Amino acid sequence: MEKNIRIMVLLLSLLAAFGGMAKPRLPDLDFETYDKFPSSGWRVSGGEAGYSFSVDDKVFQRGQRSVSVEFKGSKPNAGSFGYWLALQAKGQNIKLRGAVKTEGITDGWVGLMLNVHPDQAFSNMREQKLFGDNDWRDFEISLDVELKNASAITVGGVLSGNGKVWFDDLQILIDDKPLTSSQLRETPRAYKDDEFDSGSMLVLSGVDEATLINLDLLGRVWGFLKYHHPNVGGGDYNWDYELFRFLPDYLSVVDVQERDKSLVGWIDRLGKVTPCIDCKVTNQESVLKPDHRWFYEFGLSKELIKKLNSVYEGRRQGASFYVTTNSRRRVIFSNEKAYSNMPYPDDGFRLLALYRYWNLVQYFFPYKHLTDKEWSSVLAEYIPLFLGAKNRLDYEKVALSLMGELKDTHANLWAGRGEVEKMRGEFYPPVFTRFVEGELVVVDFYTENKRDISDMSRLSGLSIGDVITEIDGVAVEELVRDKLRYYPASNEASRLRDIAPDLLRSNKAKIDISFRRDKLMGNTSLKLFKKEELHVFQLYRKPKGEKSYETIDGDIGYVTLATIEKKDVDSIKNQFKDAAGIIIDIRNYPNTPSMYSLGSFFVEDKRAFAKFTYPNINNPGEFGVGNVAVLKPSEVTFKGKLVVLVNENTQSQAEFTAMAFRAGRDTAIIGSKTSGADGNIVSFALPGLLRTTFSGLGVYYPDGGETQRVGIIPDFEVKQTIEGVKEGRDELVEKAIEVIRTREAAIK
Repeated sequence: MEKNIRIMVLLLSLLAAFGGMAKPRLPDLDFETYDKFPSSGWRVSGGEAGYSFSVDDKVFQRGQRSVSVEFKGSKPNAGSFGYWLALQAKGQNIKLRGAVKTEGITDGWVGLMLNVHPDQAFSNMREQKLFGDNDWRDFEISLDVELKNASAITVGGVLSGNGKVWFDDLQILIDDKPLTSSQLRETPRAYKDDEFDSGSMLVLSGVDEATLINLDLLGRVWGFLKYHHPNVGGGDYNWDYELFRFLPDYLSVVDVQERDKSLVGWIDRLGKVTPCIDCKVTNQESVLKPDHRWFYEFGLSKELIKKLNSVYEGRRQGASFYVTTNSRRRVIFSNEKAYSNMPYPDDGFRLLALYRYWNLVQYFFPYKHLTDKEWSSVLAEYIPLFLGAKNRLDYEKVALSLMGELKDTHANLWAGRGEVEKMRGEFYPPVFTRFVEGELVVVDFYTENKRDISDMSRLSGLSIGDVITEIDGVAVEELVRDKLRYYPASNEASRLRDIAPDLLRSNKAKIDISFRRDKLMGNTSLKLFKKEELHVFQLYRKPKGEKSYETIDGDIGYVTLATIEKKDVDSIKNQFKDAAGIIIDIRNYPNTPSMYSLGSFFVEDKRAFAKFTYPNINNPGEFGVGNVAVLKPSEVTFKGKLVVLVNENTQSQAEFTAMAFRAGRDTAIIGSKTSGADGNIVSFALPGLLRTTFSGLGVYYPDGGETQRVGIIPDFEVKQTIEGVKEGRDELVEKAIEVIRTREAAIK
C-alpha cells in the first residue's frame, strides 16, 4: 500500500515547474477561505476508491475551518490531497507542520505528506503509525535536503485505511523560517489544464492501414516536440491533452499532403523557435546518437521536414517540464501523470500510454541498440495492440509485452498489474521451484525456518529434487511457451528464473501435478495456499539472523552479500586477511553496497572496473561516455585467491559488484550467466496507474565490452545439477574450494 500512496503523491505533484503565466502565491494552508474542497490548486486522489474530501466548519483546531478526509467505500486503500508549489529556494532543511485529529482509523494510518521534487525526499508519517482515535495534536515532517536542487514541493495529507481524519493549520518552513511567496516560481500553464481529466472522448479502434501509418508518424512527432520544443519543455502546454485536441482533425485528413499541412500548423501554433546558440553538435564519440531517420522515411513534405529540423536546431537546453537530471546525472521523468481515475483507460489514453513509453525509450534508454527488434518498428506494431485491448487485463498484458521488447530485466510492470496477478493465480504452492538442467525442480519450501521443510515435504507429497513435468495435464514446456511474453527479461536465464515460481500458481485451491523422483514417475494433488499463509520469498531464501561471513573447509573465508552489513566489512578484512582464499557469494542482491569498501581489499593499485554512459537531455537520444568506476587499494590487501559465485539471481547492483571484484589481483568468477541488467533504474507512470522502470544508464567494462543482456560471464561455468539439489550440495562452493586448493598447491 505504501507504493500505491507514493504513486498517488506523484500524481498529485506534477513535479517540476518551468515557465507559465500565474503569479506564484502561497495557498491557504489553514483552509479558512474555502467553502468546499478541493479548492483551486488542490488535487485529491482516491475519490474513485470511496474517499471523500470536504471543508468542516464544526471541527477545527484554530480559526473556523479544517479539511477532512473520510472513507465511505467498501474496500479501503488510500486517499490523499496535495498542493504543488514551484520552488526557487536555498536551504538544507524543509519542514511541514500541521494539526491532525483522527476518528476510527483502522487497517491503516494517517499522516501529513511532504514531497520534494524531483526525487529529492519524501515522507508521509507512515512510520509513526498514527491510527485509532486521537484528539488534535501537532505533528511535523522534517527533511534534510539541498533545496537549491529542488524544483517543487507537494504538501498535503493522507488517510490509509478506514475512518476519518481532520487536518488544520499547515505550515511550511525552510531552515526553520516560514516559506514566503518570493521563494516560489510561477506555476506552469500545463498544470492548470484539466479538460480531459475524465477521458479523451476519442474512439480509435479498428483503424485502417493508412490511419495506422499516420498514427505511427504522429507518435514520433508528438514525442519529438515533447522533448525538443522550447515552449512544450517550458510547461506552456499539457502535452498529453494537446494530443487529444489535435487528434480529431488529424484523423480526418484525406491524404498525406493534408496530413503534413496539419502537422506544420500544429508546430506553428506552439510559438516561434529561435536557433539555439548554446546547443552543441552531437559528439561522434557518443555510444548512442539521436535517431531522426524517420524525418525522411514517411515521405514527408519539405516544409514539414524543415519545421522539424528548425525545432531541433532551437531545442530546449537544460531541465524541462518533462525531463531533468539529478546531481548524479540520473534522468528523471517529471509530470508523467498516471491517471489513477482510469482503471481501464479509454482509446485515447491507451494510445497516449504507447506514445509515452515509445518516446521515453527512443530518447532516454541507453540500450536501445541491443533490442531484438529495430525500436523504430515497434511503435506501428503496438498501435493496434494497445487500441485493441478490450479490458484491463488485456491492457496490462499488452503493456508487459511492450516492456519485454526492451530485453531489460529492469523493465517490468512493478505496479498496476493486479489483473495479471489474478490471472497467474491467487493460490500459491508450498514449494519454491527453479529451472535446473532445463527442468522445473523443487529446490526449497516456502517455510519460515529450514527445520520445517521436512514437515512441509510430508504434507505436500513432494521432496527437494523432484522434477515437475506436467501441471493439470499440460506439459511444463508448453506452459512456459505460453507465458514467455509476459515476463520481460534481458536473457533467457533471468526470464526462466522469474517464470518458474509462478508456474504452480492457480486460482484453484488444488492442482494435479506429475513429477519424476529419481527414475520413477508420480502424480499428486497438490494443495495450494493464499500467499499470506506461506513464507513466500523472491529468488532465494534470505538467511535470517545469520552472520554474513564464516570460515569453511578449515581456512577459507565465505561471505554472502545477502546479509552483509556495513560494519561487517572491516571484520571480514581482519578475519580473512591470511586465509587461503575467500569465496564471495553474489547469487543474491547485496544487503548493503560493498563494491568499493570490500573491493578495495582485493587490489594492490588503482584499478578501473567499469565505465558509464549518460543521457544528454540537451540533445535527446545521445548517450555519451562519462566517468570511470575505480577501486583504490586498502591499507592492507588480500594476497590469496578470491572466488566470486554468480548465477541468474545476480542482477543490477549485484552484477556491478561482481565487475568490481573481477578487477581484483587474483579473482575467479564461478557459476553461470547473470541477469544482464546492470546500472541504476529510472521509473515513470503510464495511464491507468501503471508503474514501470528501465535501466537508466549504460554500464560497460573499461574496454567498452557490453554487460547488458550479456551479464557477467564466469571464468568457470558451473551450474547446479538435479542430483546436487537432491543431495543438498552446493556445487558452486565445491568448485570454489577446488580452485582455491589448486592455486594453493601450485604455490607450494
